[in-house]
Amino acid sequence: MRPLIFNCLVLILLLILGCDTTELRISEPSAEETQRIKTIGDSLSQKLLFSLKSELSKAIQQKGVVNAIQVCNIKALPITDEIGKSSEYLVDIKRTTTKYRNPKNKPDEIEKLALEYFKNMHNNNEPFPDYYIQKVYENNKQFFNYYKPLKTGSLCLLCHGDLKTMDESLTNVLNRLYPNDLATGYKEGDFRALLRIKVVDKE
Repeated sequence: MRPLIFNCLVLILLLILGCDTTELRISEPSAEETQRIKTIGDSLSQKLLFSLKSELSKAIQQKGVVNAIQVCNIKALPITDEIGKSSEYLVDIKRTTTKYRNPKNKPDEIEKLALEYFKNMHNNNEPFPDYYIQKVYENNKQFFNYYKPLKTGSLCLLCHGDLKTMDESLTNVLNRLYPNDLATGYKEGDFRALLRIKVVDKE
């Protein structure tokens, strides 16, 4: 990560948490740590994204886009948890964005730094790296956050695109399941979210 941007973002975070007694440090991992966390993150992110896409495609083929929303509402988090539990490592997996549909995907302060990092690159039309890793020390414990950037594809636009172009039956379901939905209005290729995989070092 570019040092100047990274240092500024960390300074902002420390100012936000300045009144807290929590000890928090964020740094770049070593080359060895990067390779280790990348291997874990790449494998788990590939499994999860493939599983979610397969479930959504199957749901759409069977009963249309409205059915896909039901799948997201009911199955997305359990599938995510299942992939995490299948790992030999102690991990926690989460999709996060500032424009979230499910409040459980709301970013914490550390995740906001990663989102801002990718958002700045997107705004400057810079190509995204395949991943980004934070080394975090918090409350006397060390862990790593692996992030996989997610851009909006054609499949995503079916229920994350322009509300004006969506069928009324679809918007009715969205309003019922997600009354405070922020995750619409995207165009294809937009930066939409991060897949965050937290890897905790075993003691």
